[in-house]
Amino acid sequence: MESTPTAPDEKRVEPDLDVYADMLLLIDALERHDSTALAECETPVLINLYTLCSDVQRNAGDLRQSVRELLLDRLHHDQPVHGQYGSVQRTTRRNRTLKDDEDVLRVLDDAGVPHEQVLGVDRGKVDEALDVTDRSESAVYDIEERAYVRKADVDDEHKQTRLQGLKD
Repeated sequence: MESTPTAPDEKRVEPDLDVYADMLLLIDALERHDSTALAECETPVLINLYTLCSDVQRNAGDLRQSVRELLLDRLHHDQPVHGQYGSVQRTTRRNRTLKDDEDVLRVLDDAGVPHEQVLGVDRGKVDEALDVTDRSESAVYDIEERAYVRKADVDDEHKQTRLQGLKD
């Protein structure tokens, strides 16, 4: 199915997608507050913007993943395909995971590589060792803490009420 711009006389249908509703709410909030002067916004306004941006990002990511899965079956490797708003192409990423330790060490033994050359410190084993000693984690880890904002709750009822108001 080839995508074409919607004709002015074509009927538009509201999609039943969470990302659509969240984007409408975000657009409404952005239209009501000067997003170029966020520092001047009250804390509740910033919380609303942050929460809506978070919801849009999550739900857009879910939709994007669904679309990506469909596109993978339709695209050929390294051949860009163009749409109205951009282009995509299928590429391959290579990830490596070590096999079982015994297998790796056996292969390296056969090649004459000494174990000491490839053995290192295992974070999990270090944590286990710290649990049974009196040493602090700061003795073996460089620790850096960063403050961040985490969305704690979403008032879905209020969102639905506001969304219904926008539709009416």
